[in-house]
Amino acid sequence: MARAINPLEVAVEPAKKELVIFFIIDRSGSMSGTKIGAVNTAIREVLPVLRGIGGSDANIKIAVLGFSTEAHWISPPVSAEEFMWEDINAVGWTDFGAALNRLCEKMSRREFLNSSTGYAAPVCILMSDGQPTDSWLAPLELLRQNNWFKLATKIAIAIGNDADKRVLTEFTGNPQAVLVSHSPEDLKKLIKIVTLTSSQIGSKNTAINVTNVFNDRNAAAREFTVSAITTSMRGDPDLAVNLYDDEIDDDF
Repeated sequence: MARAINPLEVAVEPAKKELVIFFIIDRSGSMSGTKIGAVNTAIREVLPVLRGIGGSDANIKIAVLGFSTEAHWISPPVSAEEFMWEDINAVGWTDFGAALNRLCEKMSRREFLNSSTGYAAPVCILMSDGQPTDSWLAPLELLRQNNWFKLATKIAIAIGNDADKRVLTEFTGNPQAVLVSHSPEDLKKLIKIVTLTSSQIGSKNTAINVTNVFNDRNAAAREFTVSAITTSMRGDPDLAVNLYDDEIDDDF
């Protein structure tokens, strides 16, 4: 006779929380050539490493929002294991306000953040080389009221000296979270460091309660992520210069 199964003996694997990394990519005309090429290369190269980071703690998903003349979702959240990157081109204006509106719409339990197993705080990585060509202050204010955005780790990469770092700082809420690249190689390194560091730290955090936007643990995790990224940059002589000198000539 078969022995009855004791439910207490059955190992149940705990449900993984989900961590969504939102890439918000400027693909306007000024990004054409080496800039968008470096973005394409960096995301392709970071994917194999990213796929192994979540482990038993989190399912990492990737969502990509591109903006030029208007803003469009290139990919909704897709598991890092299944995500396939297709190179994007760059043409048109810099409708940053439209991108903020699209992001706010989807950072919701009714849209992209609807997992039943819980979420780690999202990660938002913005990349831009210029200045907005549409109205963006009102969309940003609306986005700031979004509880998911309040809890998110927000990093911006200013691509070259023409990038409006004031605008990027308004997005991140922290000038230390605005990083500058002056060459295609710098840009590729920064994308990799930012993506891997934020996902490693984010996947270890406990699932968040989106109604408690003043959770000290979330604030500490955001600060630690920025600190860890700048520490990694100091370890690379080419990137370390970018932390202290805004007058470096661009090599794009």
